[in-house]
Amino acid sequence: MYREIQSIRNRITDRIIVITVVFLSPAFIASIARWLEIGWLNIYIIQTFLYVLVIGLFIFRNKIATKIKVYALVLIFTFLGISSLWYLGFSSIHYFVIVAIALASVLAERRMAYFLIGVISVFYLAIGILYMLDLHNPTTDLNNFSHSILQWSSIILSLIAFAAIFIDGFGELYHVLVSSLHEKDIVQKTLEKQNTELERAKVELGETIGRQNALNLKLQLSEEKYRTLIKFSPDIVYRFSTKNGGLFFSERTIDILGYSPDELLNDSKLWNSIFDQDDLQLYKSSLKIAKLNQKNIQEYRMKTKSGNWIWVKDTFFIMKHNIDDIVVQGHISDITAQKKFESELHESEVRWHYSVDASNLGLWDWDVSTNQVFFSKQWKRMLGYDENEIKNHYKEWEKRIHPEDVSMVFNKLNKYLEGESDTYYCEHRMLCKDGRYKWILDRGKILTYAEDGSPLRMIGTHADITEQKLTEIELRKSNATKDKFFSIIAHDLKSPFNSIMGLSEILHDNFDNLDEKTKKKFIAGVHSGIIKTFELLEDLLLWSRAQRNTLDFFPNNLDLNKTMEEILSVLQVAAEKKSVNFEISIPEGTEVYADKFMLSSVLRNLISNAIKFTPQDGSIAIAVETIEHDKQKFSRISVKDTGVGILKENHFKIFDIGQNISTTGTNDEKGTGMGLPICYEFITRHGGNIWFDSAPGEGSTFYFTLPQAN
Repeated sequence: MYREIQSIRNRITDRIIVITVVFLSPAFIASIARWLEIGWLNIYIIQTFLYVLVIGLFIFRNKIATKIKVYALVLIFTFLGISSLWYLGFSSIHYFVIVAIALASVLAERRMAYFLIGVISVFYLAIGILYMLDLHNPTTDLNNFSHSILQWSSIILSLIAFAAIFIDGFGELYHVLVSSLHEKDIVQKTLEKQNTELERAKVELGETIGRQNALNLKLQLSEEKYRTLIKFSPDIVYRFSTKNGGLFFSERTIDILGYSPDELLNDSKLWNSIFDQDDLQLYKSSLKIAKLNQKNIQEYRMKTKSGNWIWVKDTFFIMKHNIDDIVVQGHISDITAQKKFESELHESEVRWHYSVDASNLGLWDWDVSTNQVFFSKQWKRMLGYDENEIKNHYKEWEKRIHPEDVSMVFNKLNKYLEGESDTYYCEHRMLCKDGRYKWILDRGKILTYAEDGSPLRMIGTHADITEQKLTEIELRKSNATKDKFFSIIAHDLKSPFNSIMGLSEILHDNFDNLDEKTKKKFIAGVHSGIIKTFELLEDLLLWSRAQRNTLDFFPNNLDLNKTMEEILSVLQVAAEKKSVNFEISIPEGTEVYADKFMLSSVLRNLISNAIKFTPQDGSIAIAVETIEHDKQKFSRISVKDTGVGILKENHFKIFDIGQNISTTGTNDEKGTGMGLPICYEFITRHGGNIWFDSAPGEGSTFYFTLPQAN
């Protein structure tokens, strides 16, 4: 719109410039002629300058802005009128000013028109006032001031009236023109917008039609696929109305139920009669509570046309749900064989569980891919746990394996899982709830494999073999002990018997040739060998009875001082031979709870060893002090010597009968090597402990504890 108005203004301005050139050219030529006649005046200089300016506007009219051209024309005509008025008097020169006002009114905007007219009027009035005040006397006598103020007033009024007519008329015309063009522009834009919308709607309609055609094609293909699927589906595809009966049934009704689709259409009574009546009520209830377009699955029994009952699985959804009608669509599968298999499998699992429970075996079922494991109640009870105390996860089993058995267990398990062994069979220890460990026989077998051959499911059993394992360990230990026992017998009995046989053979062969002194010497050697053999046999029998728990055990309150006196009286002779001094430190009234025979044997062995390994003029200290353990009081008895001490490598051997550690004393005293193992058995039988501190050359101190008297 603005561009159109500008174009109109520009065209009008260009035409006025052309007219002005045509209008002023004769006047300019006349001015030249007048100049030649009367000489050059200032008015001619101004007219010449204005004419040249008009010619310039004409020449450069296409390069100058419209506003500049309008303002230039207004100024040209204004100065023409004012200069003519100044130099030539009133005459009709004021019409130049009227033309200037007209140009300002028509071609300029309303505010600019008022501004230009105001400026022109001020200039014109100023010249008129100067003229009237006779401040200027024109040289030419075109008019006389005597024309009076009336003529000036009429000119001023005519200028004002003409300006008002121009501003009001042409201004109104301008605004009408602008409004008309504005309305035209609005209509044009509206039409353009409508055309654009029509074009877009046309494109969208074309796209919609294209999509609709594509959807129709897809729908046709989908319907063909749907009909093909229904035709070759192993299931019955149906649509049923509780009000109107069957709406559609596929041909599979003949194969599964024995009815043709036409027999079931529009007959709700026949359809309902096929159901088992208990299942029918369940089916109807599920239809009422089912939500629209939500998948539902039901399993129920149906009666075929031939009278046989079959199990079916119905997968359906609700298409319509009104108060008086429910429309359902779905597909029915024959699962009779599956149900039969499930029933047989369930019965088999029940029998298996009963057999497992009866055998006190714990059952586990491991999903190898997820590490989820089912642990039976017996499996958990075996370790002392309730049903809810162990989660069904692989880690529950792994974390309870004894640390010493972990490597062995996983080595066997991984070999079986990787196919390197045919069976999984492992004996290991598992942690119970009470902190104890049980021996478990763990057996398992892979049931299913993935397509790549990796195991998916593995089941197995746990059997508690703790008693069997402990018996086995004890038997193994007993056999080892027995082997050592017989080894001792074979070795220790052989030497004295060889000595006895050798001496007795000499006596037998040379008895008459030997003197009395030699005979006594040989007889003493035989006697000594017999005594040592008897002592060894006595110790062996004593230890054997202790091992088999056949040795009588009658603990009583015993006065330790009195028992010590009895032992020392027996060993006094051996101590006096080596001048060994005893230092006894037993508080008066000290009593222990012990078997007298066993306590005497322990004291006799420990003190006898102290005498044997203590050098001449040595000393032996025997002391007792009270200690407390687990809120029970014990007497700790110590036997300390100043003897040769015990080598470090023999520290762990001396209580083990299998090691058979026997060392000669400081005076070459012999021993059986069984005394300390017997002491260990007897003290252990009392619930006490026995140990020692010793170093070569520093003597030895043996300690043992016994419960104090009740």
